[in-house]
Amino acid sequence: MIEFLNTCYETTKDFHQIAIYSHVVPIAISLFVAGYVAVKTNFSLVARIFAAFIFLFCLWLAGDLYLWLGQSYRAVIYIWSLLDVVNIAFFIVGLHFFRVLVLNRDTGLWEKFVYVVLLAPSVYMTMTGMSIDGFNQVECEAYENTLLTYYKFFVEAVVILGVVHTVIVATGRLKMRVSQSLVPGAALITFFLIFSTTEFWSSVFDVYEINLYSLFILPITLGVIIYSITNLSVFQIRMAGTRLIAYILVILVASQLIFLQNLTDILLSSITLLVTMAFAFVLVRNLKNQVKQQESIEKLALELKAANVRLVTLDKQKSEFVSFATHQLRSPITALKGYASLILEGEYGKLPDAAVEPIQRIYDSSVTLNAVVDDYLNISRIELGTMKYDFAPLSFKDLVDGTVAELKPNIDRSGVSWTYETCDSPCMINADKERIKQVISNLIDNGLKYSNKTHVKVSLKRDEENGIVRFMVEDGGIGIAPDVLGKLFEKFVRANNANKANIRGTGLGLYVAREIIRVHKGRIFGESGGEGKGSKFVVELPLA
Repeated sequence: MIEFLNTCYETTKDFHQIAIYSHVVPIAISLFVAGYVAVKTNFSLVARIFAAFIFLFCLWLAGDLYLWLGQSYRAVIYIWSLLDVVNIAFFIVGLHFFRVLVLNRDTGLWEKFVYVVLLAPSVYMTMTGMSIDGFNQVECEAYENTLLTYYKFFVEAVVILGVVHTVIVATGRLKMRVSQSLVPGAALITFFLIFSTTEFWSSVFDVYEINLYSLFILPITLGVIIYSITNLSVFQIRMAGTRLIAYILVILVASQLIFLQNLTDILLSSITLLVTMAFAFVLVRNLKNQVKQQESIEKLALELKAANVRLVTLDKQKSEFVSFATHQLRSPITALKGYASLILEGEYGKLPDAAVEPIQRIYDSSVTLNAVVDDYLNISRIELGTMKYDFAPLSFKDLVDGTVAELKPNIDRSGVSWTYETCDSPCMINADKERIKQVISNLIDNGLKYSNKTHVKVSLKRDEENGIVRFMVEDGGIGIAPDVLGKLFEKFVRANNANKANIRGTGLGLYVAREIIRVHKGRIFGESGGEGKGSKFVVELPLA
């Protein structure tokens, strides 16, 4: 009886143990990592793409393993014909996974179209039976299609360049931390380079055993990707899961020693085990420190949140108290101001000459105090959100003319040189009359106070090109330092030399003016050449 020799078995039997380990262990690690990540991230987009990458790679591993262990010529030929297209597919999906991982967004349709175009030729040649040209039964080897083989290497090169380009974009244009893109990028590039190099070597020189040793790099590659997943907060896996992955990684790598007999294989596996154990130790230690830091940050964040809530409550209580207090003060101050005015006007009889000055001081002080109370009342209303506005169409020109007329007695008493220029048109605006009048009065009053007895110029201009009306108050007085000018519209801010000209200012008037103009969708700003060089304040409001 003639006994037929199965060449597929005979030519590979010396490599069965190393083939089983180099394929089964990576398949087990890869599938576990992919499944664990998918579950822990609620099947996020990047986790699903990662799972697809792992599935295709495991499919390639399973097919390649059969080529080493299988004894059916027909099955070996069929599976061999599929491996190149699966190889190209997992490279392309690997690039897609890395780009989504690092760029933190899905790729566009045009990019996915490029992926399909890259994959299409290999799919066509495989489906039409062109992927292999023949089969050497004696050696149990397929004659691969040279065009498909070199196209496969072309796609692999494109994918590696795509990973490099993504790292450059992420660290450059997107200003991402280098570790967030470089660590997983270096791992993926290393694996792809080793895989492609050994594939090329085996195809050119028919030394297929080298492929078995290239797969030893996979556990380390997956370890680096796991590091990226955990330490770089890509998938946000917690401490327990990371420890579990690290332990399983070490156990699976160590399990190879059970199958190996060749001294070279044992040495290589021992080195891989030592590297994996060291990596697992560093991974768990670093993540433990990170978890501690994160817990401390979360605790501080909660304390800060509670403190912020308390501060908001206290601030609201403060505003409510100020509002209440100023309301209570307003009535007696108004009465004091009114009676002092009546006495000065002689409504209660002629005043002795010696009493005129004290009563005038009482009146002036009550006016100042009333303005302070109004400022604080407005501040509390702004902070509580209770400031009310009654918007209506009005002539800004008439409003400024009327306000200047009311302030004329104060202007005459100030002794400053006065100029008022107005526009010809009504300059219609949509505004709250009393609030805008308050702003105009405040700016004119400030000009008189801080003019240093020089000159004050008030002007109103219509700017048709920009659709605004511009109100300006200029003086040649004490001026404002550049470092103060930018902060002048904040609460309680006054120019450094302001007290020399007006000791009674509160530093609230311009803040209130800014808030009023902001609600009116306008702009208010100040200009000055510096201390002693005068100042100019401008209000711009949109025309109706």
